[in-house]
Amino acid sequence: MGLRALTTPNAEGDTTIVWEAENDDAMLPIIEKKMKEGVTFFILEPRLEGRAMPAKVKVTAIDQVKDKRAVVIPDEDLAAFVSAGKGAAIPTPDTKARAVRRAKSPREVVQNESIAARPIAGG
Repeated sequence: MGLRALTTPNAEGDTTIVWEAENDDAMLPIIEKKMKEGVTFFILEPRLEGRAMPAKVKVTAIDQVKDKRAVVIPDEDLAAFVSAGKGAAIPTPDTKARAVRRAKSPREVVQNESIAARPIAGG
């Protein structure tokens, strides 16, 4: 299997984080924590087949980034994962997400493409 992915829907728009198999163990405690917080994960039919991790580019001059947009990852655990170089934020695929089944374990989540569903909260 190629890239692993986690999409988290939120009010500002979906966030999709990708990583390679070598970083499954770094993502695992994040998924475990989210599951304990009541987040449900659904395994998706693959939408990223044939895609690779975004290339890292060394910036040597401010002109290289002046017209780039910033990416804000609203989940601090996922933001730390990306900041540590374990994964990357990518545009959420345009392909409609099709859930295959509810994930039974954190390990199942980190080895697939998935989507997170936060518990419904009233206010």
